[in-house]
Amino acid sequence: MKIKHLQRAFALVAMAALAACGGGGSSSSTIPAPGPSTAPNVLARVVGVGDSLTAGYQSAGWLGATNVPNPLLTGTPYAGAPAPFGQENGWWSLLYQQAQNALTGAPFSPFLMAGPTSPLPLIAGPGIGNELVPANPALTGGLEFGPLYGTAPGAGCKANDQAAYSLSTVATTLMNPSGTPLDLGIPGLTIHEEIAMHQPLVPSCAAIPGIPAAVQGVVGGESEDFWPVLHGFTNLGSSLTPLSAAVSLKPTLATVWLGANDLLKYAFSAGQWQGDDTTVAQVQSDMTTIINQLKATGAKVVVANIPDILVAPQFFTVQDPAVLTAQLAPTLQPSVCDIQANAACTIELFATSQSPALPITLPEAQSLVVAVSNAYGLGATTSTPGYLTETGMLTTIETLGGVIKANPTLLANPTALATALVGALQLDPSGAGTGLGGNYFTPAWAAQVQSVNDNINNGILAAAQATNTPLVDTKTLEDNLSWKGAIGNPNPYFLQALTINPGKCCTLGFGGGILSFDGLHPSDTGYALIANAFIQTINTAYGTTINPVSPVNVYNGTGYFYPDPFAQH
Repeated sequence: MKIKHLQRAFALVAMAALAACGGGGSSSSTIPAPGPSTAPNVLARVVGVGDSLTAGYQSAGWLGATNVPNPLLTGTPYAGAPAPFGQENGWWSLLYQQAQNALTGAPFSPFLMAGPTSPLPLIAGPGIGNELVPANPALTGGLEFGPLYGTAPGAGCKANDQAAYSLSTVATTLMNPSGTPLDLGIPGLTIHEEIAMHQPLVPSCAAIPGIPAAVQGVVGGESEDFWPVLHGFTNLGSSLTPLSAAVSLKPTLATVWLGANDLLKYAFSAGQWQGDDTTVAQVQSDMTTIINQLKATGAKVVVANIPDILVAPQFFTVQDPAVLTAQLAPTLQPSVCDIQANAACTIELFATSQSPALPITLPEAQSLVVAVSNAYGLGATTSTPGYLTETGMLTTIETLGGVIKANPTLLANPTALATALVGALQLDPSGAGTGLGGNYFTPAWAAQVQSVNDNINNGILAAAQATNTPLVDTKTLEDNLSWKGAIGNPNPYFLQALTINPGKCCTLGFGGGILSFDGLHPSDTGYALIANAFIQTINTAYGTTINPVSPVNVYNGTGYFYPDPFAQH
């Protein structure tokens, strides 16, 4: 039950994708922007505009190097295996590979995405951020993942993170600093920052002046992702923004996927952060500007909406799993615990995985969840319950383990155990469940977050309709892959994901194989499913013939780098 030492890393998980807005201009360029595209083919120059999802960010970290050792696999048959590198396996990278194949007719090896001519701004080892990687449970207190070279919040940042803030040192964070990136996804970027951000807000891993202490964890330190992508576009001078950089590339096809960080910043700052777009009008205005400026270059554009964040396994519902079980198709094989991030399921799984196993049944685990829910106003017995975040869930498990270790006789008395758990648990009540501290969302705050989620998607839809731009519906894709797709007659997408490796993969439950360990960013397999959604929309809208990606091949590593490290095999 030695989970304590992991809490520092997981405190960053919920906020790993967030970013702040920026300031002024910069110095001369090291990479000349391409001239006008002379090729009439829509696939001649594909440019990605977006945030961490477009960047290929995974598991709370950003890495392109393929040879970074993973010391947390010591003592396992996989000792010596490299840490996962997400950029080459991201959906944009997969789309680019398939588009190159459609354009030239020749196979495009994914290994070219890791080389010096890669269109990705490849991040050197050990990466940027606190990446969560596969691990030996003996080294992590029972968990099958842990932080790679992690640093504690407030304790500064490792060399790569520090160097990323400065234009003079950013080249040391990159494997291909002289290349011209076409993937301009910047982890943490918001919709308005795409238009207005000119440089990092602070020059180092420091607190941002003038920002309330309660929201520093949401917006502090994220500017490190700006120069690793845009260091070669400083020839644009004071007009440099992520959007102006994309425009200067003169794309023939541009993908636009933004909005997730606007929602995350709002959700985890209790609405205190004002730099995001949270209304339909704000989102529509900024997205329309982005789309129109890209189209003015002659580019074809597709734009994507954002998934419902509360469906992601970053958020563990406190609802009794029996409530959902009653709604599932009788012939469906996976249980609720397989397809949904559920607090009771997680406690029961933790208990049975201990050595020796703890005799806690799923109903008893739910009784513990109800006790926690009552203490923090999470509404476990209501029709609209709240959520524990991944950090709050781990804190609860850690505390439960300590209570049982201190008094094993409590296992025979679930009521007394629940009382002791609540007494020992300290989930920052100052946040009142509004995201501050990153531990839990009350039902009222969850409803407000969902409302903003809907506003962002309605604004994206309005901009797409007003500009006659095809929409990639990632929200519906995620819904179909989640527990929502398993109610009544299971959705074909849900059933297809189950066939990737029946009995092991894949679902949207925590550890179900579609998302990586941070519960927010996709696994390799999840990115393959997203790539196909973009490919289908592009083919339909613009008459291209891009072949879809095989999620099974990505999962197995067939023709790619290695089997998906975030999915069970």
